[in-house]
Amino acid sequence: MTSVSWQQAKLLEPSLSALDGFFALPPVRAHALTGGLTNRCWRLVSSDGLEYVWRPTSQICEAFAISRHEEYQVLTAISPLNLGPKAVFVDEQGLLVEWLTGYTPTHSDINIDQILAVAAEIHGYPLTSLTLGTFSYLAKVDHYWYGLNGEFSGTEFEALYRKWRSEPHIDSIPLALCHFDLGSYNLVCGDNEIKVIDWEYAAIADPRLDLALVLQLADVSIEQGVIQYCQARQIEEVTLWLDGVLAWIPRTRMMAMLWYLLAYKLWGDEQYLHSADEFKDLLCMEDHCFENR
Repeated sequence: MTSVSWQQAKLLEPSLSALDGFFALPPVRAHALTGGLTNRCWRLVSSDGLEYVWRPTSQICEAFAISRHEEYQVLTAISPLNLGPKAVFVDEQGLLVEWLTGYTPTHSDINIDQILAVAAEIHGYPLTSLTLGTFSYLAKVDHYWYGLNGEFSGTEFEALYRKWRSEPHIDSIPLALCHFDLGSYNLVCGDNEIKVIDWEYAAIADPRLDLALVLQLADVSIEQGVIQYCQARQIEEVTLWLDGVLAWIPRTRMMAMLWYLLAYKLWGDEQYLHSADEFKDLLCMEDHCFENR
């Protein structure tokens, strides 16, 4: 989408009106960003040349249990790490963050060591600086399922939801800050550094759950990835971590399956249903590889 005036932008995205009191002068340019699934965001250029991203609160945020206030809190807390964008302003209408200059890497631009180093830095952040509630896997998948309003009752989708609804019975480890969407598409490379965007799903949780997501998004060997991660964090109990990651994998797939089903219900895009089917088929095909622990 080409740039539009501030008044035109507010007609297209009424939540932008929340920023009228923030800017001394109206932004000189605004355009909707493409990409992203739950965040239809806007890039803004202020009268003094500073660039921002407006992340609105919407019905989509409610459907996926996203809180812009919690996202603001996370970004503010981790600001000493210089790992994410600076959070500038938040209210009930949305969140304003700084625009990060750089490029989104492809798989060939970035290696798994770099991604795991970022994950390790996030997971190692002290929780004393955060007041977020603890992530509940059960509450999350139930929220997605009930958001479907029975549309897929009696299908294989429901059977898999019921099968993998419980948390795994694994030895506990200290909880950590988790990003929950640490794919290359949420990285920005520039000036010999890597930064992470889109913290809307961030929460305090078992870091093995987040690591399971990271390794699947990177499409690398689970065992080797866990070993490399443990080396990065100087963790000796590799088996404890590997067992945990393997136990979380089918549950992350079920959670992703429900996410795509809900996205399909909300937007009606067949591609989302196709993605949900892919996760369903993957679970059905590999179900014998995992014990329901």
